[in-house]
Amino acid sequence: MKQINKFLFVPYILWMILFIIVPVLLLIYFSFFDLQGHFSFENYKKNIFSNLL
Repeated sequence: MKQINKFLFVPYILWMILFIIVPVLLLIYFSFFDLQGHFSFENYKKNIFSNLL
């Protein structure tokens, strides 16, 4: 019975990786590219130097 309890966390970890970690990493990855697919810091420049803040 104790052997089963050791692996009860595995579905939770897989769920977290699939639905939280992967989308966040994809957002970070795509934030460094423009619409044409070229690497750029333009998205961050727009946010840092925006007058809305």
